[in-house]
Formats: sequence, C-alpha cells, structure tokens
Amino acid sequence: MSANPAIVVESLMAYWRSDALVAAIDLGVFTAVGDRSRTVRQIAASCRLDASALTPLCDYLVGEKLLAVRANRYRLTATARRFLDERSPAALTTITTFFNGRVLRRCFAALPRTVRNGRPALGAAMRRRLWVEFARSALPLRKLDAAATVRDLLRLGAVRGRILDVGAGASPLGLELLRRAPSTSLVVQDRRGVVTVAMEQARRAGLADRVAAFAGSIERRSATGPFDLALLINVLDYVQPSARERVLRNVRAALRPGGAIVLRTPMLGGSHAGHREAVDYNLLVLALTGAGAVTAGELSRLLHRVGFATPRRSARSSLMLARVPR
Repeated sequence: MSANPAIVVESLMAYWRSDALVAAIDLGVFTAVGDRSRTVRQIAASCRLDASALTPLCDYLVGEKLLAVRANRYRLTATARRFLDERSPAALTTITTFFNGRVLRRCFAALPRTVRNGRPALGAAMRRRLWVEFARSALPLRKLDAAATVRDLLRLGAVRGRILDVGAGASPLGLELLRRAPSTSLVVQDRRGVVTVAMEQARRAGLADRVAAFAGSIERRSATGPFDLALLINVLDYVQPSARERVLRNVRAALRPGGAIVLRTPMLGGSHAGHREAVDYNLLVLALTGAGAVTAGELSRLLHRVGFATPRRSARSSLMLARVPR
C-alpha cells in the first residue's frame, strides 16, 4: 500500500464531523426540517438561528449525506429522517450525551497518560455516574442492537424460563426477550442507580410485572437463581481482569444444569485484529478502563475454566453462548 497523507489529515480532522453533527442536533436543525423541504431562512426562523451562519453548517451536512439540497431548499436524507429527527421512534439524538459528553471526551483527551501508566482517567465514583448516564442516553442505540441479538438467541433455542441480565443497563435486550417469549421472566442486576433506569423502562413497556431488580455487584454475588439464561452484554470488559473468573463462576452457580450464558461484545481475534466495530470498541474500553477488551480466545478459555461446555460463537453478531453441563 502506498503512503497516503489523506489518512493522517482526515483522522486529525475527524472531530469536525462529530462536532458539526452534535451542533446540528443541539440546535434542532433536523427536527426543524422534518418531512418537509425548507430554505435556510425557514430553518433558521424555526430554531432562532442566524441564517447566514446556518448556511455553511447545512452545506456541510449535505456533504455528510444527512441533508440534501435542491433549488436552495434542504430536506432530510433517509438516514437523518429515521435517526436524527427527534420525532422518529428510532431517533438516536440522546446518545450525544454519552458519546460526545464532557466525561468521555475527557477520557479520550487523557489517552496519552492512560497508555503511559495503564490507568483510566476516571475514578470509581465518576465511572458509576457515567454508567447511569449511559443507561439512559444510549438506550435507543442498544434497542437497535438488541433486535439482532434476539434473532440469534431465538434461533439457538436459548430463550426460556427465568432470565438474568447482568450489568443490565436499561435492559433493552431483556425486555425485548420478554416481548418475544411471553412465558419468560427477567431479573436485572446492576448498580442501584442503573437498575432504577431498567425498572422505569419495564414500566413504560408494560412489562414491570415480569421484571425484578437486584442492585448489587456481580463480582460479589449473583441474584438468587436458578436461572435458565444469563445475559452479559458488554459487561466483562469493564470488570477488573483479576475478577472476571469470579464473575463467571457466580453466574454459573446461578444457572440450572443445561442453562446458558450469553456474552455479547465486539470481540477481537487472537491476533488482536478484527472488524472495525471491534477495534473501535477496544479503544473505548482502553479509554475507560486502562486496558483492552477481552478477545474471543480469552473469553472461550475463561468459560472452559469455570466449567461451561464448549462455547458457540456467532461472529456475525459478536455473540458467544455456552451452557452448563447437565
């Protein structure tokens, strides 16, 4: 491959893209356009903005394929209409609070220090607050991800009985499983502030009568079993390496014979290479914890060591499933 300076320059300018998008979301540009075709003056009037200053931003968003323009009138592209208009049921506008918020940006700004000393920029108290914020703001994105995971779990015949969602966040996957499998029930286990968010979502979904909350660290103990299925969605990477085996032993002890554990995370291969989602996620884990994510091989060996049968991996959805021997 020949040397290409554009790779360097585009990477250094990447924050222009994210900051422009966050600005347009915060200013309400996409919602102001909605399902209409509007001039800059009309958009500016709706959002109380300066029309001459708004024009370069709208033109930039055209280049990003989030707006289209014809005869000086702007409209939303299909992507923006679905994910950036706040009136859309699939809107992702809340995720800026986490991904582009002050706390996570501070973690990435501190990457040189983190790589030098192997310690994260955030203390334990700040990390706890960050995960409560994640549970709320990233819920729309996690709902999209949950749909694909549910399809895999149903195909594998793993959805039945009592389900434990460890490190549940707002438990979008657990709630979606309840919708698809009426005979199931769910226990969400996470920090106290986070399980409060999960129970709020269960009430909104009309599923609260089938959901129970357990506030407590899985490093100490699991919610009382037995369970037929345990979910660990992007959880183990945020547990100290020395505690990961203990977490898996606690989960195994809570499962019935024949019960299944499902781990879902963008997994790197043994050579620490992988698809872009896994590489990006590995960097996020580094910024938040001071170490990289668990690889597929490491996870498989951990599961064997604590007594699970040979795990099955779905590379398409970064999902690994293992069962307790009968």
